[in-house]
Parts: sequence; structure tokens; C-alpha cells
Amino acid sequence: MEKSDFSNLNPMAINVTICSCLEMNGNEMTCGKELDCPKPEQPVKNSVCREKSKRSARSLFTYLPRKIHHLPKKREAKRSAVRTTRMGNGEARKFCEEYMNASKSFQACKDVPNIDPEKAIESCILDIQLTNTTIWAAASREGFKDLCRKEIRQNNTLMEDDQWKLLVNLIKGVMCPNECSGHGQCKNGSCECYGDFGGSDCSQNLTIPPEVLSVNQDSGGLCDASDCEEVTVHGNMFLDRKDLMCKMTRFQASISNSKVYYETTITSAEHNTLAEVLCSIPNARRKRNTNLNNNHFVTGYVVSVSNNAEHYSSGREIYILDSRCQDTINVSGQLRFALKEKYCFINGQCVSEDAENGLNNCYVCNTKTNVFSWSLNLTKNGCEIFAREENHQDYSIPIWTTVGGLFLLIFIVVIFVKLRINRMKIEDAVANHLPPYYDAAKPKYVHR
Repeated sequence: MEKSDFSNLNPMAINVTICSCLEMNGNEMTCGKELDCPKPEQPVKNSVCREKSKRSARSLFTYLPRKIHHLPKKREAKRSAVRTTRMGNGEARKFCEEYMNASKSFQACKDVPNIDPEKAIESCILDIQLTNTTIWAAASREGFKDLCRKEIRQNNTLMEDDQWKLLVNLIKGVMCPNECSGHGQCKNGSCECYGDFGGSDCSQNLTIPPEVLSVNQDSGGLCDASDCEEVTVHGNMFLDRKDLMCKMTRFQASISNSKVYYETTITSAEHNTLAEVLCSIPNARRKRNTNLNNNHFVTGYVVSVSNNAEHYSSGREIYILDSRCQDTINVSGQLRFALKEKYCFINGQCVSEDAENGLNNCYVCNTKTNVFSWSLNLTKNGCEIFAREENHQDYSIPIWTTVGGLFLLIFIVVIFVKLRINRMKIEDAVANHLPPYYDAAKPKYVHR
């Protein structure tokens, strides 16, 4: 293919994403409501139904932090059952036979035709002699189980004979992944894990929380308030179970990104993969906060995840900004925030220049006066009364402060005088009621 031929190719639609299949009828699907797709009159093919594209954070904000994805920690595998000594052929065979026969699924599969259990044992022996460890013994056993599972699935004659049918049903009942890792019981082909263990093979200790490496990694840990109902959490070892939870701790960040932390909310996590879950933003339609200012400029959450609703991972931050008036800037590599020109930020809302207060049209957004509160519009007829009220309030504050200070001073003087008078009365009473054996001139006891 010549280089000139590339110029004739149609450009690839990079920003097009396909809807997830929420309703399936054969080979056809309809769009789900959660994806905000156009609802067709008839079910459509996958290639037609597309998700409504979200605006990229790169086009909304000036600065996107890059180093928000933390490196995963190395998990130490338990190797208590792994032997690292050299074995001869006889010793290795004895170990492998005992190891394989301890598996109920291996025992049940030995009589299935067209598979050879001896090959699994020989594979186990060879792995031990090549690696000088028993760590690969489980791989040989699980490989044999896969062959058994494939045979009973593809060999239709096994289900035609009643005797074979009983054996197949028995195998399906004991065919659990990794023998439930010794931390669960195999029932009907599924592991029922004990206590603090989970996962399809019960190999995961639930007291060890999963890892959260980043939140909304593709957008630099940012989220636009107009479309921020949930966030994507990236990490390791997220288990698909009912106790998979997100812990969301809300904070308010100033323009310089100093934070004040508030309430914590626990929500159910939506499992996607072992490395990705979705967490809903709590109270997406929360009430407006009337006390916001430059010290409470951006809302955010610290997000952590738990597999058992008890032991949570370390948290990662997500910032929620209104891209209409809020922007991000880079200050020496640190994330900071800014208010866009010709906008005010009042009571947690973006207000454009000269926009009037809906409750009182005498007040407007005046970016030259104060970008964090309403400003009085003196050019509007009838608004002079509010100017006089503001001036009256300005003068009354120092007056009342002075009066209050005088009253406090008088109160302290009165209390001091009363305490002084009471003390003098007590001293006189003591002087007039001395005991007969007490010498007032000399403060000591005298002999009778």
C-alpha cells in the first residue's frame, strides 16, 4: 500500500462510544435510560445505538493534573503450602498424587472418557523438577479440570446415558475454581466462602481492602458539575459482591486548594471489572449552600472502596467544578482554581456579569465590586432605599459595638465593687468573734 493511499482513507470516529447493552432480545438491543440515548421506535443493532457523548474535560478546563494515578502496591501472596526443596521423581510423584486425589473434582473427573488423569500428574511432576517448588501444582490440577469441563460440555452421549448423567451432575456440583482455596465450601459448582474471604475462588482476604489508584483518571480527577452523577474508580481487586461499597467524604476547597472536610456518605458501588467500579455522587441535586465564598469555591469528595463494607481503601480525590465559570490553573505543578472573567460565584452558583438577583432585581453581579456576593445596582430606579438601609446598617454596627462594650465595662465594675464589699464584711465579722483563747495582737494560741 502506497503512502498516498492513506490520505484517501476516511478519518476514524475517535469520540464515538457504543451504548452498553442493558436490554437484550436475541441479537438486537434497545437503549437504556441511564445512558440518555435516543429511544428508537424499533430495537436497533449495536452499531446504531450510541451513547450521548460527554464533553471532554480537556476542552473544559485549562489544566488537567497528570500524576493522579498512583502505582499499585505489591501484594504478598501466601505461600505457606508451597515447598521449595528439591524432589526426586518418586518423592515428586507421591506429592502430586496426594495433591490431585485430595480434590473432589479430580476424583470425579478420572472416569470421564477421552481425558487422562495420569497426564495431569506427570505435568505436576515435571513442574516440580523444573522449578524446585510446588507452586505450579494447582495449575496442573486446574488444567485437568478444564479438560474435564470441556469434555462433558461437548460430549453429548454422556447425557444420553442415565449412569453418565449422574456422574456429570456430580462433577458439576463439585467443580469449583481452585477448590475454593481452602477458604470455602463448594456447593453446586460455586464457592460459599468462609468468614472474611471472598472472590469466586475465596482467595481474597476481605480484611485487606482493595486498592484505589485514581478517580476519573482520563479527566485528571476532575468532573463537570453539569454531568457528574457518578465517578469511575480505578484500582485493583474489586470483588463483585453485595458488600462492595464506596465511601464518599465531601470537602470544600478554596481557590488555593485548601480544604475543609464535612460529612461522609456510604453508597453501593457498581462493579464493572476487577480493576474498575462506579461510585455515585451523593445527593447529586443537593440544596444550595448560601455560605459559599472564595474559601469554599470547589466541591469535591475523597473516594475509597471496600469489598466488605467494613475495611476501606485509602482515599483519592475528585473535584467537581462548574465549567461555565470555574477553571483550573497550574501553579508550580500544583492544582489551583480560578474564576473566569465576567462571572460571579454567588451562593455556590455561576452568575454572569450584570445578571440580576431573582429575589431582588436591585442586586446584580458586578465583577468590579465583589465576585462572591450580590452588588447593589444604584443606577436602577427605586433601589435608593436599599442604599440607605445598607448605610444605616454600616453605621449601626460600630454604634452597637460601642454601647455593648460600655455595658460590659459597667457590669465588670459592679461585680468588682460587690466582691470588695462582701470581703470587708467577712473581715469585720471575724474580728468581732474571736475565741477566748485567741490573742488578737499575736496570731497564736495562748495558755489558759
